[in-house]
Amino acid sequence: MIWSQSRNGTAIDLLDPRPEQVDFREIADTLAFINRYNGCTFQPVSVALHTLIVIDIAPDFAKPYAALHDAPEARLGDQSRPFIAALLAQIETIGGDEAARAAKLANDRLHKRHFHAIRQAAGLPPPTREIEAEVKRADDIALMTERKWFMAHPERTWDPHLEALVPQIPKTPYRWKAPDKCADALYERFLQLLPSLRKRAA
Repeated sequence: MIWSQSRNGTAIDLLDPRPEQVDFREIADTLAFINRYNGCTFQPVSVALHTLIVIDIAPDFAKPYAALHDAPEARLGDQSRPFIAALLAQIETIGGDEAARAAKLANDRLHKRHFHAIRQAAGLPPPTREIEAEVKRADDIALMTERKWFMAHPERTWDPHLEALVPQIPKTPYRWKAPDKCADALYERFLQLLPSLRKRAA
């Protein structure tokens, strides 16, 4: 088994993740200590803080899935978009276009397997294409909002698709929160949005 130790010491099977190993309190705590943008921000921007912003931007019907969209990173870590692009470019240089496509497929499958296990533990059905599109849109808007709030002005433009998006101030402005506050806030959103946790609380 290829495994990684979770925050609480659980051995997580990275190739065959299982719903019974999902602890949403642990996921919230872990995401609060994983920084985005390789730490190249004025203040630490955690995956938990980012998730809170995405939840606020997403429409109500997509919010439960927005809450989980980066949850696999609690097991797999955060990989920046530029890093993924650079890695695939190197793989293409070494092994050709087919190798790069295979590497991208492998990375996508790994994330989807963990999302599937976490989604099942949350009691959510598979997302529709509309939900996936809304979460992706909210994720991209959050990215540009975070750049405006937390990063230096870039000397080069980002992807044209991203540059065309208008940063939003969510209903609850998360200018910055300490890791423990982010973890508590994200777990509270899990309790509100995830059917399995609502059922357990009832």
